[in-house]
Amino acid sequence: MDPTAELLASLTAASWAPDTRMATLRRLGDRTRDEVERWLDGAKKVVHIGYASHANTGDHLILRAEQMMFDDLGVEYVPLPMDTFRIPEELRGFPLLFKGGGYLGDPGAWHYKKMSRWILRQKAPVLLMPSSAYFKTVDPALWQRTCRWADVTVFSRDTISLGIVNDLVPDLARLVPDSAFYAARALSHRPGGTAVLLPRSDRETGGAGLPDRYPQVEIREWLEKGVDPDNVLDVIAQKLDGVGWLGTDRLHVHVAAKILGIPHDFLGNSYHKNRAFHGTWSVHDPLVQWVTTGGA
Repeated sequence: MDPTAELLASLTAASWAPDTRMATLRRLGDRTRDEVERWLDGAKKVVHIGYASHANTGDHLILRAEQMMFDDLGVEYVPLPMDTFRIPEELRGFPLLFKGGGYLGDPGAWHYKKMSRWILRQKAPVLLMPSSAYFKTVDPALWQRTCRWADVTVFSRDTISLGIVNDLVPDLARLVPDSAFYAARALSHRPGGTAVLLPRSDRETGGAGLPDRYPQVEIREWLEKGVDPDNVLDVIAQKLDGVGWLGTDRLHVHVAAKILGIPHDFLGNSYHKNRAFHGTWSVHDPLVQWVTTGGA
């Protein structure tokens, strides 16, 4: 059996019990690391495209977890922000990795077209780290053409995204856990009895109306400008300090809560991202209550 399929089949309620939770989280993170190592095939230097100037704490959690992964694999990574105009000439030919998270296909046409240009110009293997797939305004045919002309591998972080990508280009994608699980070994917080909401307020909001659904519950902001990936674990610990329950429609608040063992309600966003992720990795976790909303 495929190692990821075997891991997925093992995720029962017992695997999320207090005495086995951390071992389960480590298995998820190690599965991602092992898939990356397999893909690298001995390469010891990579170009890592991330979101160095982004305000989303969840994106920085992914970025930090991937950096931890490279360090543990003994791989030198050259980080470049997503708004880099072009890859420097001296970095051409090295394996190119795009940071996981967000979604493949429709995060804005400028981003998508730039990804396609980078992939075609790099003349080296390209890996899209664990991500969701969703095509709304961008023609997926561009993605098909790009992948047929280049050496591309996609790590999909849920079964719905896996199907979307492989329907476009057969056998292109593999199911791989979200990179953020690799941070489980380093993320901690001070538990308490406070209930908080960490809602979305952007175009991915699923119409859940978190404040209306949970009146009189404290709202905390997840986004924070100027966060450095090197200290994002401390930032998350501060944001969740004293929290004993939370409600969210943010995927990486959900992941952080799983890692920290915080009971929480997890709500849908505007497309299938949250629902697919929950159905793949969290459906048997007794600390997670999926809440059906007007979103996807």
